[in-house]
Amino acid sequence: MAFLARASFSQLRGVLRPALVSHVSGCHGAQVPLVRAAARLLSSGKLLHAGETFGARVQPFFFPVSCVVRLYALLQWVSCTRSSWSPSPLTVVRMRQFSPHWSKVVLVCPSYEYVTVEKRGEGSCVGLVTLNRPKALNALCDGLMKEVEAAMLTLDKDPGVAAIILTGSEKAFAAGADIKEMQNKDFVDCYMGNFLEGWDGVTKCKKPVIAAVNGYALGGGCELAMMCDIILAGEKARFGQPEIALGTIPGAGGTQRLTRAVGKSRAMQMCVTGDPINAQQAKDWGLATSVHPPDQLVAEAVKLGERIGQHSKLVVAICKESVNNAQELSLHEGLHVEKRLFYTTFATVSIFSIRTLFTSFGQKNNSI
Repeated sequence: MAFLARASFSQLRGVLRPALVSHVSGCHGAQVPLVRAAARLLSSGKLLHAGETFGARVQPFFFPVSCVVRLYALLQWVSCTRSSWSPSPLTVVRMRQFSPHWSKVVLVCPSYEYVTVEKRGEGSCVGLVTLNRPKALNALCDGLMKEVEAAMLTLDKDPGVAAIILTGSEKAFAAGADIKEMQNKDFVDCYMGNFLEGWDGVTKCKKPVIAAVNGYALGGGCELAMMCDIILAGEKARFGQPEIALGTIPGAGGTQRLTRAVGKSRAMQMCVTGDPINAQQAKDWGLATSVHPPDQLVAEAVKLGERIGQHSKLVVAICKESVNNAQELSLHEGLHVEKRLFYTTFATVSIFSIRTLFTSFGQKNNSI
């Protein structure tokens, strides 16, 4: 559960106070009274109701109308600096005037059941989402996949995050879909209910997503890893599509993404036999980019995320879009899209650093 999953108001206040105090130290003199007033409001506010929504605990607070706008700005600042005091984001989601003198402020503190979310790396520039169903070997269920999507999109919108890592435990990245959730479904349930429809949330991220795969990545787990942009494997990782043994086929990209990654013959062999491959085979076949000791895998993924973070987030997103188009378009169409995206980079600020670099380099080399 996230840090603020079941936070009482006193606990919430205790978490906010250090952030407010640190903010006071960085404020100009005129702002200090406002911050202190907001701190007093938080200290004296009364928790009127606590209800639950998916993945979050909703906590409405009532404050004087005259203070709400400035308080909103302050809380947004607290949200942006959350990495220093909690792995869970604190967000003001809505404000409504309750009476002529009072407004209701609703704070949402995400509290995930099946995943944990934190930030790693220099400047907390790398988001880390960890699947957390250890008793089920991180078997994928609808609730887990919804939380993965919610966590991913939250980090994707965070301006301080350059890349996102998705990982599991050393024993299992994800050992497939939850059979208990599927065993009572029939064709009508799957077709009319669009089963697995929302399981591709990882692919919606504009930022690069790195899969750090330790242990089993079977069935849906292998498919989830392939939804990511880069796969790093632990030495004991096992990739496979064993659905054939259950009398079915992969349903979340196993026959499609795997074929594009390793080629038709190898993908066919894996899908029709159900036999897994080890980490070294995955690297040799082009499914994974590198293999690392299990206890160093996440650290290596963080280093990769930090290297990505050294570049313009906008240009990285454009580059990701162009590379992904290579799997969807013909060569002619892909080259056309690539050129158009290349042109767009000349509208970004980062291109000027390149011009400056070439100018300074040319001044030192008369041959340029």
